Amino acid sequence: MIQTYKDLGINYITLVNNKSDVLFLDSRLTDFGKCVIEKMNEVDIKIDISHLDEGEMLEVIKYSKAPVIASHSNARHIARMDYNLSNKVLEEIKRNQGLVLLSFNTNGLYETDNRIKDEIEQLADHIDYLKTIIGINRIGLGTDLQAYGKYVPSGLSNEETYMNIQNLLITRGYPINEIELIFYKNYINFMK
Repeated sequence: MIQTYKDLGINYITLVNNKSDVLFLDSRLTDFGKCVIEKMNEVDIKIDISHLDEGEMLEVIKYSKAPVIASHSNARHIARMDYNLSNKVLEEIKRNQGLVLLSFNTNGLYETDNRIKDEIEQLADHIDYLKTIIGINRIGLGTDLQAYGKYVPSGLSNEETYMNIQNLLITRGYPINEIELIFYKNYINFMK
């Protein structure tokens, strides 16, 4: 099945979507899970660790011989949600030479619904933090625009969103070449 996905042009797969799975037992990879990771590495389908719990993330990163991707995850240090990435996971992603694509999803941006900062400021806080932990070459934007944007705040779902993010990052001292890395170049480099 994994080979079929590759033949159809699939380049990365999220292993689990918020449910128990035959790939893991008590946050440890099963023999079947190890076989799946080996095959994904073999055919060069990137492994997406978003939606896994911390133990599962660490298991996958440790077992995978290829860099992993977190396609729509944020920093747990900024928003203490279980599915956001802990510092331990971030350090392992850095070691693995993986990539973190930040989610625009409200639940991943904020610790609670009591929002002090607007959405773009909060997203920039995640970018700032990840830059200090994993470096500028490991950060991108994943958006997570599911359910027609139902879970995305209005500040991150309009025509000016990317221009507003760019302008804010410039005011925070990011040069254009780093913004380009975040917006698209890191993703392209990772997929190559």
